[in-house]
Amino acid sequence: VKVIIGEMVNDSLNIIGVGNVKSNGLKKGSIVDIDETVRSIKKAIEQAERMVGIHIEQVVVGVNANQVQLLPCHGVVAVSNEDREIGNEDVLRVLDAAQVVSIAPEREFIDVVPRQFIVDGLDEINEPRGMIG
Repeated sequence: VKVIIGEMVNDSLNIIGVGNVKSNGLKKGSIVDIDETVRSIKKAIEQAERMVGIHIEQVVVGVNANQVQLLPCHGVVAVSNEDREIGNEDVLRVLDAAQVVSIAPEREFIDVVPRQFIVDGLDEINEPRGMIG
């Protein structure tokens, strides 16, 4: 398990800390023991934190692609504002609605990546906020 701490300086990412521990709980990139995997990740984070003397607040996680499955899905909601202008809450609600699909109990959603929005039949919309629908 590897952890890298970086900071942005002038639009450039500088690596300032590294943690590297044996990947207990993982076999060929797949999780075989979740508790051991969590312990390994925590140790690597602590190692990197000690190197730079700071506490990590946010992380970006790399996941083995063999364990990730992409599912096409869609969500439908009515615009909540009286003036029918699409707002941030409407976008968040439709992204939540897109997650209402049947998946195996051992799987879970990681994220919804919108490919397009459709407003009143008009498709291929990248940013619906501010539109009337």
